[in-house]
Formats: sequence, C-alpha cells, structure tokens
Amino acid sequence: MTTTRYFKYTHPHGSQDFMEALVKKLGRDNDIAADLDCLQVTCGATQGLCAVTQTLMNPDDELIVLCPHWPLIRGIVETIGGKVVDAPYTESIEDPEKVLGPLVSARTKAIYLANPNNPDGQLLNREKAQKIYDYAASQNLFLISDEAYEHLVYEGHEKVSLGALDRGGDRPRVISVFTFSKSFGMAGMRVGYVVGPPDVMTYVRRVSTHQIYDLSDLAQGAALAALEQPRADYDSYLRELVGVYQEARDLLHSAFQGAPLPPGGAYLYVPFESKEAAWEAMLRWLEEGVSSAPGEAFGGLHPHCLRLCFTATPLEKLQEAVAIIKRLGSLT
Repeated sequence: MTTTRYFKYTHPHGSQDFMEALVKKLGRDNDIAADLDCLQVTCGATQGLCAVTQTLMNPDDELIVLCPHWPLIRGIVETIGGKVVDAPYTESIEDPEKVLGPLVSARTKAIYLANPNNPDGQLLNREKAQKIYDYAASQNLFLISDEAYEHLVYEGHEKVSLGALDRGGDRPRVISVFTFSKSFGMAGMRVGYVVGPPDVMTYVRRVSTHQIYDLSDLAQGAALAALEQPRADYDSYLRELVGVYQEARDLLHSAFQGAPLPPGGAYLYVPFESKEAAWEAMLRWLEEGVSSAPGEAFGGLHPHCLRLCFTATPLEKLQEAVAIIKRLGSLT
C-alpha cells in the first residue's frame, strides 16, 4: 500500500516551510517582527483564540471585550469558566483610562478586540492603536488582537496591527490571531495562526497540541501556495478582492443611508430606534429571504442593531436583497 505526505502527521507547531512563509508575510503585510518561536499554526482563528484564552485565563478570570464583538469569543471564554466584561469599542479606544479603568480588576487578564472589527468594521490607525497599547502596558495586561479581516480595508484608510507596536518594550504583550478564511477565501480549509511573545507562545503551543495536535499538510500546503504567489499577483488579487467588497459594501449601504459606513471588514452594522424595531425588521426581511443577525449576538451593548453581511453572496443576489429591503422599508 502506498501513502502520501498528506496522510501523515505534521509537526504540531506547523510545517517548517509554511511557518517560514508566515514570518515573511507578517513582516510584509502587518509590520510584525516574528520568528519561528513566535508562531503556532491553528485550525482556523477560532481554535487559535481558544488556545490563547485557555493559556491566559483560569476559571473566574476576566477578559475585557470591546463591543460589538465577534459572537464566538464569549462562548470561548465561558467554556473555560472565564467571564467576559463588555466595553464599548469606540469609547474604549478614544479614552481607555476613563472607560476601561473602572472595568479592570485583579481578575482581568487581557483585552480582546478585532481589527477590523466584526461586526461594525471599525479599525485602528496608528494613533488609536498606540492609545490602547499604552493603556494595556500601564495595566500590565495582554492584548488579544483578532485580525481575521486584516486585508479588508476600504478607501485607503490606515490600519495598523497592534503587534507592530510590540517592539523594544519592557514586556511584549500583543497576541495576534490570523486566518486564511477571509482574505483568501479558504474558510473550509480551517487554516489560522497565532503570533505572540515567545514565552506566551510556549504555552499556546502546548494547549494547541492537546486540542488538535496538528493541522493537515494538505491544508497548510494550500495556504502556503497562496503566500508563494508572485508579489505582483498577490497584491493584485487583494486589490481586486477589496474592490469587489467595497462595491458590495456601498450597494448594501444604499439601503441604509443613515447607518455608519464601515471603513473595513465584511458587514454593515445597522442601528434601529429600539430592539423591538430591529427584530421586526429582521423578521420581515427573513420572510422575503434576506437574513441578518441580531445585535444581541455581538455583546450586551447593542440590542437595537442588526448585522448584514455584504461579502457572502454574489453581487446580483445582493442587489436582490437591497431591492427587498428598500421595498419593505428598513425601519431604522
């Protein structure tokens, strides 16, 4: 019987050639200085975040989560007996001492945020990134930076990876989580990776080994092929992707002129006058085949909002959805 490399175990930390390519990508795309000791290949960003939170937190420990937030982070924390403390994203970035100061306790281990954010597309420029970084340093807290939508930035907005600030400080504190699911359309392959301080990553690696042991060589090879494209092709692909998504964003936003226009990410986050109005709109649209997600799924601070995705369907289908919404009325 013959076997292939794709049926064999790989190294629990990740395949050597893939990890070397990730080091180059992090420096090029994110301005993050990394080496192989800083990396762990994961089963998507979700498992990466599971490994990170399990490394940093014990039962009853707290994670400050900037809201609205990616829904699964709450369950990930609660699964290990931890507690999520909701904090408003915009206000926390603008004045972290005032907003986050009252929320920090002896149990607080880290601050979690997505950049760009899911669901509302907020992102960090240099000034905003430095503010939240400096505050975390002043409180000796880790920062967990979820960069699942790293390349989805529109109209030339500045986006800075928090990990790029982790240079020369007394204590590196940023743990960044990435995935090939969004920018490269490889969600089903379940390829992600974590990069952070080597002393933290030692334990993230141990946790990940006991969660999944390794990731298939086939999945890592597919992701490696994306990174090994000629630079011109790589950049051209991302420009085209962002251009298509920006067109879709603008089309969906035409049905909600009063809603914020997200500078990044994959969603429109639409505020309504009340929770009841949001649910009424969601159910009316659903009867016509248009789906959305309630704001309650994204933390406890925005029950009056709905999230609509503009990247998960072809443009012609999105046009149909926009026409339905306009016909029914948005109720915002």
